[in-house]
Amino acid sequence: MWQAKVLLLVVVCGSTIAQIQDATRQAGAAGPQVVEAVISLIRESCVFPDDRLLLRRFAFMVTNDGQNVDTYRPGFDGGIWAVLLTTFQGTQNSPALQPYYQDIANRFGISWNSVQWSDLRKPLYSGLAAALAMVQTFGANVPVGVERQAAWFQKTFYPNDPMAAYNFTKQADQIFSGCTSSNLDLAFMVDSSSSLSPVDFNDALSFAADVLDKFSVGPSDVQVAFLTFGTGFKTVFDFNDHSTKADVQAAIKGAQYQPGETDTDLALGYAANTLFVPGGAAGARASSAKVAVLVTDGKATHSADAILKAQELRQTGVTVFVIGVGSAVDKTELSSLATEPDCTHVQLLTDYQDLDTLRAEIQRLSCRAPVILKEGNYTFPCDSTSNFRIAINGNETITIRPRNGFVDIYGSFLNPYPNTAFNEFKTRATAVREAIIYVKDESRPLYLSIVSQGTDPVFCKAGHNYDIIVQNKNAIQPDALITCYENGILRQCTPLDILTALYRVVQPASLGFPNPCQPNHPGYFPHPLAYDRFVYCDNKGVAYLVFCPANFWYNDFSRGCVPGTPPPVIAATSTPSPTTSKPRPTTSLPPAITSSPGGNPCTQEALNRGDRFFPYPSDEHKYIACTEWPNYGVIKDCAPYHKWSQHDLSCIYMNTVVDPTKDIYISTPDPLSLECKVGLVDSDTFYHPYPGDNTKFIQCDQFGDAFVMSCPAGRIWNQHFLTCTPNSLLPSGNAPIG
Repeated sequence: MWQAKVLLLVVVCGSTIAQIQDATRQAGAAGPQVVEAVISLIRESCVFPDDRLLLRRFAFMVTNDGQNVDTYRPGFDGGIWAVLLTTFQGTQNSPALQPYYQDIANRFGISWNSVQWSDLRKPLYSGLAAALAMVQTFGANVPVGVERQAAWFQKTFYPNDPMAAYNFTKQADQIFSGCTSSNLDLAFMVDSSSSLSPVDFNDALSFAADVLDKFSVGPSDVQVAFLTFGTGFKTVFDFNDHSTKADVQAAIKGAQYQPGETDTDLALGYAANTLFVPGGAAGARASSAKVAVLVTDGKATHSADAILKAQELRQTGVTVFVIGVGSAVDKTELSSLATEPDCTHVQLLTDYQDLDTLRAEIQRLSCRAPVILKEGNYTFPCDSTSNFRIAINGNETITIRPRNGFVDIYGSFLNPYPNTAFNEFKTRATAVREAIIYVKDESRPLYLSIVSQGTDPVFCKAGHNYDIIVQNKNAIQPDALITCYENGILRQCTPLDILTALYRVVQPASLGFPNPCQPNHPGYFPHPLAYDRFVYCDNKGVAYLVFCPANFWYNDFSRGCVPGTPPPVIAATSTPSPTTSKPRPTTSLPPAITSSPGGNPCTQEALNRGDRFFPYPSDEHKYIACTEWPNYGVIKDCAPYHKWSQHDLSCIYMNTVVDPTKDIYISTPDPLSLECKVGLVDSDTFYHPYPGDNTKFIQCDQFGDAFVMSCPAGRIWNQHFLTCTPNSLLPSGNAPIG
């Protein structure tokens, strides 16, 4: 059988930052996050009978979720569930397990008959081996409740230890310590039809009250509602009727038994149309996870109507758990009422006395229930961990924006509860840089887990919120941290994703002028005939025409459309004269720049920091503009008489300016000789005499430039007063210059 040890709890905290993380298939992986991921994958697959949390508890008991030092010891390959070699071998080539082998191959891509014992060092393999061993031991009748499981544990592994069952019970209770999210609206819907005895009804009330033991109940925490149904239904209390746990539990236990028919449909209809309506009179919140727990002992009086109303309830974003008690229940009907998959949302019990055995499971499932998000804007409290399920209809953009600190985001299409151990991507959103997830050509729901609590003091703090915006379109913003997912594949986001979100983009059959695009040279290029559009070349050399919005024009320096009136259209056969206007900076094909002096500055790290412009080391009249592709940049020229300034991230004048409208400059005096330095403040001297002509003066600006200015007619420059004055105001001893 299995090897078991009862050891004290050892807490080991850690985090993983890598993307596309699957620790469930990594040999030697351990910890609660890993075990939770394995349990979720196995449970959600619906391959095995309901293990009643025994698989989760057993991992904690025998290896402390794999964290005990001897879990992965040499010569023992049982893994987190400590599966013995003989037990593992018994799970292979077993006629009784044949139906499971094909399901495991289909769901997990694992041929179980080919698995080696050493593979069980991978947590998923160890968990599957333990699940198969449970089927051999119990079939579909796994002991229900922690007490019965503890008794089996002691009898099987520690028959001579009278404390083994007690230790199992106490330590299993530590696995679930309470909801990490307070953002839950939880409603109980309890059958009070004539087929129940008053004792059965009271057992159901006690079960509902006890489920709340580990919850923080209140208007800003978990909200609770309660109703009964027999002939008709009765609202015992709504979400906003009680504000403390004690009041809620007292009100539940005070509910009255009213026998009659089983009008399940009426109770479900009230839940869908009134109880769970966000912002409605019953007190349901717009941005909460919503859970309904329905307890019944028989078939609904109006079964078709009940199934229809349950569907309406689920479509409003409510997760429905159904508990069927006794032999009169219709399993098919219950499955039609519950949220899919029914293997995790339908529980069957023999009698009402067994309800209490489900307390821990309903607590755990309710706290993990996702918030169902559709298109719209939502706000959630920080200092918690929340799960989300987002319906994807082709293209979807999800924006996460904390108002304080940061939140960590784990995403998956495979795991309904992504975490550090199993996720298809991880990202982080901060108060200064939002995170955007762009999903393209996908129909599966996206699952997110957003963590805003932990030991890091910079986490989004209690009392603050974060926002989630769901849009059924490409709504990427260029300054965000973007994750892109297309056709089931996580991929690098491209400039084309951003351009498509911001502008109208077409792929023309012909540009009408020489194509600047070449493979492996992505970049932006000005349109030679119009200022209101530009050319984008992707890495394959495909050309796209990008059109600016009305009243915008393409600015090659910023590599985007800027507001304002576009310059005149450039004639196809003319070249702007350098004496009448500044020439446009020339743009070369964007080389990899690896051979430039100082190396290539356009690294992924630089792009992550937002650094896109760098000096060209061998020529101060040029600069490097990085593209959105790592290691690719464009070498650009400054305008005549300009040089690159890394301080200003701009080309600035390098000589004294006589007339900037006509490109007339002088080489002397040097602006620096006049102390026209970068960053002058009000107390510095901005004005200087012009050598050889007292009707002019030189004015500095804060960028280190020097401009030649002329005095009004009849006046000359007065350095004493720092202004142009008549000759008669010159101080004694100061003769006019020249």
